[in-house]
Amino acid sequence: MRYALIQDDTVVNVIEAEAWFADTLEGYDDVIASDEAGIGWTWDGDEFAPPPQPPQPEPTPPTQEELLRQSANEFLVGLAGAIK
Repeated sequence: MRYALIQDDTVVNVIEAEAWFADTLEGYDDVIASDEAGIGWTWDGDEFAPPPQPPQPEPTPPTQEELLRQSANEFLVGLAGAIK
């Protein structure tokens, strides 16, 4: 069975073990059987919750070189279409 090892309401480790072994572990606030919890999840005494998602990085604006390259490519595509 899979067990979440909990300290300060947070899963600090997850192990595969027999129930008798999990019952002997010391140094944890709780040892709870769980097929879903992972390291970093929280335990409120009734259920597990995943950690919050990290914020998505802000997209970086294109550089002047990238803008010029894009404009040149659009111009060339338009010119090639006009020649056909």
